[in-house]
Amino acid sequence: MAQQVFQRLQRLGNTQRGLSSQATRQLYVACVSSVADYGVQLWWGKRKNSLLKEYQQLQISALRQILGAFRGSPTKAMEIEAAILPIGLRAEKLCQQYAIRVLSLGEKHPIRKALRRQKQLYITTQLGELANRTQGHYNVESISILLAKP
Repeated sequence: MAQQVFQRLQRLGNTQRGLSSQATRQLYVACVSSVADYGVQLWWGKRKNSLLKEYQQLQISALRQILGAFRGSPTKAMEIEAAILPIGLRAEKLCQQYAIRVLSLGEKHPIRKALRRQKQLYITTQLGELANRTQGHYNVESISILLAKP
C-alpha cells in the first residue's frame, strides 16, 4: 500500500519540474511514511528482518526522489540531508511512544488488564515486551478519565 502511495508521489515531480524537494519531503512524511508505519508496533520485534528490506528499499527510493540523488548515493548521507530518521530509529520511537501511551492508561482499561494478565501467566507478547522495556526508563503518570467531569 505504501509503495502505491509512493508511486503516486513520484508522478508529481522530478528534478526538472514539478514539486520542490521540500514539498516532496513533506508529502513523503505525511502520506507515505504514515502508511508504511501503520502497525509497526505489532511486527517490529517479531518479523523485523523479513519486512525491513522492503521498508528500507521504499525509503531509499523516496530519498532519491526527494533529493534528486544518484543511485549510488550513500543512504545515511541522504537520510541526514533529507532530515528523515532511519527505519530502525523511527520504528523504535513509534514503539516507545505506543508503550508510553498504553502505560499511561488507567488500571481499569482493558489493555492494561491484558498486560497484567500476561505478567501473571508469563506470556510474552510484543506489547508486553514494549511495556517492560519502557517502564524502567520513563516515569509514566497514569491518567484516569473517570475522575474528571465532562
